[in-house]
This record gives sequence, structure tokens and C-alpha cells, in this order.
Amino acid sequence: MNSIAIEERLSIAGLSSEDLEYLEPHAERARAALQPALDRFYEQISAMPEIAPHVADDKLVERLRGEHSGNVAGLFSPTVDDAYVASRLRIGERHFDIRLAPQWYITGYGHVLTALVDSLLESGDIRAGQILIRRAMFDMALVLDAYGFCAQQQLLPAEAADPTSTKPRNRTVAEMPRAHPRESYDASLARIRLSTENATTRRHFLGLDDVDIRNLNSLEQDFDVVIPDVLDNFYAFVRSHPRTVRMVPDGIIDRLRTQVHSYWMELTRATFDRPYAASRLRIGVIHERIGLSPQWYLAGLARQLCDLIQHLSARRADYRACVRSLIRSVLFDASFAIDAYLEARLERLLRSDGYASALVASMTAGVAIVDSEGLIVSVNSSLLGLLSVDGALLAGMPVRKAIPIPRVADLSSTVAERHEERVSELVEYRQRSLRITAFALDSEAGPEDRVAIVVDDVTELRHLARDIDDSANLANLLVSDGPAVVWAIELPTWTTLAVSRQIVDLTGCRNVSLIGRDSAFLELLTESDRDRFRSRAESLAIGEDATFELRLKHMRGHEVWTGVLMRRLEAPGGRSVLAGTFVDYSSSRRHHSARIEEIGRLAGGVAHAVNNSLTVILGELSCIRDGDAEPMRSAERALEACERATAVTKGLLAFARRQPLRATDVDLRAALRALVPMLRARIEHVDSVVLDIDVSGDPIPVRIDVEQLGAALSRIIDNAKTAMPHGGSITIGCRRVAPCTAEVIVRDDGTGMSEDVLASAFDPFFTTTCDFERGLGLSVVLGFFRQSGGQVRIESTIGKGTSVRIELPILAADSPETSFHASRLPVLLVVEDNETVREVVVRVARARGFEAIGTPGALEALKILDERSIDAMIIDIVLGTDLDGIALADMVRMRHADMPILLTSGYAAGLFGSERNFGAYDFLPKPFSPEALERALRKILHEFC
Repeated sequence: MNSIAIEERLSIAGLSSEDLEYLEPHAERARAALQPALDRFYEQISAMPEIAPHVADDKLVERLRGEHSGNVAGLFSPTVDDAYVASRLRIGERHFDIRLAPQWYITGYGHVLTALVDSLLESGDIRAGQILIRRAMFDMALVLDAYGFCAQQQLLPAEAADPTSTKPRNRTVAEMPRAHPRESYDASLARIRLSTENATTRRHFLGLDDVDIRNLNSLEQDFDVVIPDVLDNFYAFVRSHPRTVRMVPDGIIDRLRTQVHSYWMELTRATFDRPYAASRLRIGVIHERIGLSPQWYLAGLARQLCDLIQHLSARRADYRACVRSLIRSVLFDASFAIDAYLEARLERLLRSDGYASALVASMTAGVAIVDSEGLIVSVNSSLLGLLSVDGALLAGMPVRKAIPIPRVADLSSTVAERHEERVSELVEYRQRSLRITAFALDSEAGPEDRVAIVVDDVTELRHLARDIDDSANLANLLVSDGPAVVWAIELPTWTTLAVSRQIVDLTGCRNVSLIGRDSAFLELLTESDRDRFRSRAESLAIGEDATFELRLKHMRGHEVWTGVLMRRLEAPGGRSVLAGTFVDYSSSRRHHSARIEEIGRLAGGVAHAVNNSLTVILGELSCIRDGDAEPMRSAERALEACERATAVTKGLLAFARRQPLRATDVDLRAALRALVPMLRARIEHVDSVVLDIDVSGDPIPVRIDVEQLGAALSRIIDNAKTAMPHGGSITIGCRRVAPCTAEVIVRDDGTGMSEDVLASAFDPFFTTTCDFERGLGLSVVLGFFRQSGGQVRIESTIGKGTSVRIELPILAADSPETSFHASRLPVLLVVEDNETVREVVVRVARARGFEAIGTPGALEALKILDERSIDAMIIDIVLGTDLDGIALADMVRMRHADMPILLTSGYAAGLFGSERNFGAYDFLPKPFSPEALERALRKILHEFC
């Protein structure tokens, strides 16, 4: 490890030269605290059956104590150079050589670190304690690197099939005495055998007792307050480092923050039992999979732990006791995470490193041995077959000439010059994908170093892997990023077998805190729903489904309504498994409640208006029957009441966008000019109110019912004049606001609306006066313009007036050739499972000036989106396979937030009105004409119009 790599590691750990120098004067205090800690440590060791045989000799223990003391003293040295790093690596090699597994090294460190940090905190020097923690984690990462290196080297065979005998380069541990031979990979070092006894033994070894658990429990409220600040600091560091920016892009940091927050909160409720330990194992596996080495994991842990100590010292008088418990529990977690990390790394090496498996398995890969001069020593038959040359011609040739495969010579030189122990690259050669691996060989037959070059043909594997990855990625996307929580529990123990990570969004609990725990799943349910869930689950037969609703408990105290779909299955071994999904129904229930409330208000307003009219009709008819002196007057009043009731029903149809319209293609400006006399008549008897209408300019073609347009504008003007009791002006104008959109603006300088009034302006029967006979008000206006393909917005300021902005779609030009003026044709993706309909829509779209592609299903559509640029999508809601159209649209918007989407269906829109996010998309009912399709597409494709 060179000086640059050392400096980078110190930077990751948050250790500056000033920090190292600051710690040095505290060595004497630490030395006094160390000896009692070592006494406890070796007392614990001698009681451990797995370790006791290694420390049975008193002289050996005395020597180990001396080395231990020297190693701890090194923590306070201000010098971290090559020699210091090498000394830490030798610790790992020595521990590996005597088969002392990493978990015992980490938990053993817990005794020492807890005592040392506590002694520094006792002196009141919090900074020194924080630096010591970061320094200890720095050292721990180096030791674990040595563990991992030794374990990997153990995988290499002592002898290859090639006559040249080889062994790994620079393995100083090879010269040390061993307690056991190392002819083969010793799985006992890293294999995870997690049991209740395993977790309990490690807990007792660390000294984690009931006092620690109570201390951790007491931190829950403190953590809830301070963890957000701790994570702010940590992720600011993550964003600042080039390597972590690549591994952890901004898009997933929020999700990681939630998971890390849950990790610390779980620590306050830790039981340190087998399920808890299992959740910590998964941390190591995940870190290894994303390429995050132990030094990153330990450095991040140290940074967050140090920030927590800083916060706790300011919040709690008993913070030292809490810190002792925290250090022990964090190292308990780390011991299991590192177990899993090393296991995952070794398993990955066994699966994917071509050179080890190839050399053992009859040399199926191409292999060449190159001497220190870069000349070919030997090659195997597989490589000769790949190169199509005679082996006799290659002996003694320079590798660059002998093997024309790209990068082979360069990789050989890199290893030979000792830049790298092992290098590997993928290259293309003769339309084949080859993995080139070069690694160093220390020759047992002579003094010279040699390099082994292994060439694996991975063409088919890459094709297969790509196909598998495509399928797996889609499946993982559906599970991990889909709208539902997927889970499985074993019956009758109610042990959680699996649960997807979205559970944290519904309950605040991470999935890893639930897996492997009995009844943990049931604890997520509210008490009133728990028995109902158990009863439904236990009553299911194998293969039977159940669907119902229940409530989950969130960690923050509120309840979350979910829809449940579950099925009972028979797993291998005859086990009974309950598998299912949770879907968050909270928003739909709120929407349903709001809709019921809105319907109630609407029904009350309708009843009020109609009952008033009926009262007048009944009264006047009774007068006529009883011989009233003015029967004609009574009849007129009854008819007027009938007309008011009729107006209410018409208003209802307009509000519901179901009124019959006689829409025609007109020039919007000409239509407004024709309505001027009628609109002026609305204010002719109102003093000091002036109506100014400016509709000059080029024609704006729209399709609208002109009569209803006048009625809607009349309602708006009536509202405006009401808002100007002392007079004022009303202006009406229109303009093009986009190539495909026109806007009519009605502006007044009246009293304006408050935020509360503005929020209710479109509610049926809403009024700010006592005039309840005004009917459905602006709700009718909104319904009409939406039915006409437009939209209405209101802007208002108290004391400054109100502007009503009405947007309407502009009709397309007649000629398809001039339909679009963009630099290219927009590309449409048509998702329709009916082949005939799909072909017709594609043909119509192309005839109207679009480039169109058709596909029958959701999965094919997602694949096309990944492969080429799409400008808009037409999706049929009822697809015959896989996802339905709304679910597909939701997934597309998750990937491409601005993608214009047009939904279609032969079913009425009302059937989908309450479905999930149906309202977020434009809808075109079938059957539709080519003109209707073009208008709908123009509406969603403004940039191409």
C-alpha cells in the first residue's frame, strides 16, 4: 500500500495529521485503562471453547498480552506510514494463520476500545474519544483486509496443471508457523453458521448485558431527534467523495437515509438474538455486492458514531454509560456484518474468478506462462485452439507477437512490473467476448518471476447473463420499486421469511429488522386487525386466496390502511407458507372520503334548490286549486320555479361533464365578438361597472359550444360584478399561449378572494353571500370547459382583483404534412394487445405526421423505452397480459417523469375514475376518429406543435 493509498484511507476515516498528533499525549491515560481491560478480555477468551486451545499456554498468553499492549500503543502514534500499515496487516495474517476468525478479533477489540474511550471521556476530552474511535476503525479495516487477502490466496491451488509449480506472490504469512495445514479452502473461517447460541455467545463475550439494553432503550427519543443531523453530516461527506458519488448517486440517497435511520433506531430496541444478528449479516452482504469495502463500512460507522457521541454529550448527563453500551452494540453488529462480507466476497471469487476454476478444471480456459522478459514459456491446447496456431511456433516469442488478443501484453507487463498482483479485463476478439486475467507466479523451480495469462471465452455467458439480468432486473424492479409490499411468512410459527423494502414506507421498520423473527410480522398490524388476519390466514387451504383490507401501525404512531392479497402455499419440505402483498390504500380512502363528503355537499345543495322550487310549485298549484283570484300569476310563478329546478339539473350535468354539447369549429375571437351584446347586458343595470372586451387579432380555431361558452362567461361576469360593489372594470381578452393552446382571460379589479375562498371557488353551491339561489356557481363553468377539452384557473389577491384563465385546445391544421414544425417527427409508442387495433392506430398516427411503433404488452414497452428515444405513449388500459395500462403508465412515469401519456379504452372513463393514478393521465375513449386522436396527441405534445 503506497503513501497515496494510505492518505486516502485516512481521509475516508476522517483522520487528519492534527487529529493524530492530538491523540498522542493521551497514551499514558490509555495505558492505565488498558490492563484491566486486557484482564477481562483474556478471562473471557479462556472461557470460550472455540478459542481456549489457542491460549492454553501461559507463556503464549504473556507474549500475546505484550503484543496486544504494543498494538494498542500504536493507536496513539502520530505516524501512519508503510511500516505502520504493514504491522496492522501482519496482525490479520497472524490471526488468520492460527484460525482466529474475524468475529473474535472484532468483539475482542470491543473490550479494549470501550475501556479506552471511556477513560478519555472521563477526563472530559470528547474529541480525543472520537479520534480514537476513528483510528481504531482505521486499524480494524487494515486487519480485515489481511484476513480477506489470506482467505482469497487460500483458494489458489498449490500446483496448477501446467508443469510450472506456482504459489501466490508476497505472502509473508506463508513463512509463519501454522496450527493447521492449508492445502484447501477452510470454509470454517468464513462460513456463516448463525444460531441462537452463536449470537448469545458473541453477546456475552462482548459484555453486552441487560444494563446495556436498558441504556440503548433509553436512547430512542434522543436518536429520533439527532439522527437526521448525523445523517446530514454523513451524506454531505458521501456526496463530496468521488468514489462514493459513483456508488451512491443522489437518486437513491433518500432511500439509504431512511434505511440507515432505521438501522440506528433498531439499535435502541436491540435484543441481540438470532433474528437481530441475521439483520446485521445482511448489511455485510449488501455492502459487498455494491462494491463497498470494509474500510468504507467501518469509516461510515465511525463517523456516525462520533457524531452521536457529540450530540449525546450535550443532551444527557449519563452519556458515558450510553457510549459504552453503544460501542459494544456497534461492534456486535460489525462482527456479523464483517462475517457476511468476507463470506460473500469469497463466494463471489469462487463463482466468477475464471483463473482458479479454469486451472483446476482440466485447463478449459486458454493459459500462457510468460517469463520476466515477456517471452512465452508455455501455452495450453485451449489457447492454441483459440489462436489457430502451432504451439511450437510460440515458444520463446514475445507475448505481444505471440498472442495478438488486445490488452494481453499490456496486462502481462502491468503484473510483471509489480504494479498489480492481479489484473483482469474484458475484450472483444474475432467477434468473441474474452476475459483476460494476468497474475503473478513465484517460481519454485528458479529465481525468476513469471506471469500467468488466462483467457476465458465468456461470449455465451455474457449473452445468457444479459438475458437473465434483463429478466431479473424487471422482476426486481416489480418487487423492489413497485407499488406493493411483497412478503412471505411461515405457518404456524409466523416467522417472517421475506419482505420487500417498501415496508419501511408503510411502517417505518426496515425489512431486515423483521426477517427471521417469530410474530414480528403480526406486530405490524393494529391490535383490532391482528386476530382477523390470523383467522383469515389459518382458514386458507393450500392454493387458496384471500383479499381484504387492514391497518398497519407506523412507528410514528399513525395507522396506514392497506389492501391485502395473500395465498397459502406449500413450500419444499412440506412447509406451509403464506405469501402476499400490501398496497397502500390510505390515499384512495382519503380520496373516497373526500368524494363522499363532496357528494354529500352536492346532494344537500341540490335538495335545497329543488325543494325550494317544489315548495313554490306546490304552493302556487294549491292556490289555483283553491280558487285564487290570480290563477295566471300563480301559474307563472310555478313555471318559473320549474325553470329554476331545470337549471339545477342542467348545472349538474355540466358539473359532471355530461351535458349534451353542440360543439362546432369556430374562430374563438369571432365567437367572443358575437357574445359581446349578451355579456354587456349582464352589467347594463349596474352603475360604475365597465366591461372592456378586446378580441382583435388573427383567428384562433377551436371546437366549442358557443351558447354554453356565453353561459359560462356570464356566470364569471356575475361573480365579478358582485365583487365590485363600488364599481370597477371587467376586461375580457384572448390569445395564443402555446402553439396548441388558446387562453381566454376575464379580469376584474374587485375585492379579490382569500386563500380559503379561492380553494372552494369551484365547489358546487359555494357562495360567500347569503344568496343560496345562485345554484352550482363556478363548478358549472369548470365542468363545461373540462368537457370541451380545456381547463380553468383562478388567480386572485385580496384588494387587487381576480383573473379567471380559461385554456382551450386549438384545432389542428387540415394538412397532415404541415401538422408539426419541429426539427423531427415525434415518436409514439402504441401499447395495445389487440393486433388489429394496434395496427390501425399506428397507421392513423403515421398518416397524421407521427412516427409510430406498436407493441402488445407492458414488458415489451419497457424494453423499447430502454433501447430508444420515445416522445409519447398511447396505452390501452385493459392489456391482456402482465401489467395493466395504468400500472404501466405509473412505472413509465417513475423512469421518465415528463413522458406524455394518453390512455385509451373501450370502457367508459367512469369505470376508471377512482383507479389509482387514472386522473394523472389524459384519456381518449374508444372508438375514436383519426381527428380525435390527433387532437388528443397535440394536447399532450406541445413541444412538437
